[in-house]
Amino acid sequence: MEVLETEISVSNKKTNGFFDLNVVKTFSYEEEVEEDLEKGIKGKVAPIKIKKESERIQYNGQIYSFKKDDKYRFLTDYN
Repeated sequence: MEVLETEISVSNKKTNGFFDLNVVKTFSYEEEVEEDLEKGIKGKVAPIKIKKESERIQYNGQIYSFKKDDKYRFLTDYN
């Protein structure tokens, strides 16, 4: 299971009169173990890999411009 957490904050720098936005993405790839009460297995999620990426989004005079990024970081064989 790949999980994406995104944090957005306002920068103290301005572009074209508007504050820039700081975006931090935290990707984690986790292995989930299902709970099985009959066998005494408790469910858990253990993080295997974690990756952080950050970028500053600037106002271009009309909109905040950013590139769409929907690629998976760890699931390379995902269709």
